[in-house]
Amino acid sequence: MLKPTTPLGGRIKLHMTAVGITNAATLARRASVSHTTVNRWLYERVDSPDAATLFRLSDILNVSARWLLSGEGSPTKPRQLTPNEEMVLDTKRTRVGDIGKALLADGDAEGAAS
Repeated sequence: MLKPTTPLGGRIKLHMTAVGITNAATLARRASVSHTTVNRWLYERVDSPDAATLFRLSDILNVSARWLLSGEGSPTKPRQLTPNEEMVLDTKRTRVGDIGKALLADGDAEGAAS
């Protein structure tokens, strides 16, 4: 596991290997940047990538953009919910809200009866 202080280039190198990218030229092609730009990231000779490039890199390397940029948090990219999972979650949120309202209403009724 990398330390949070590991530079951007180290985080990129680690995950290039993890996703089977063996050289800077391949990463450059996939990220739509120059080979020189990738080498500058890898050898810490340039500032961080711009936002659009950062998100492309995070997709290519399958890591969170926040972790890639800062080293903070988990490198694991959050999983997107499927439409069905979103629907189930919305249903559960609605039910919890309804239960909360019912409990509050019962509490109000008991308080008025006392």
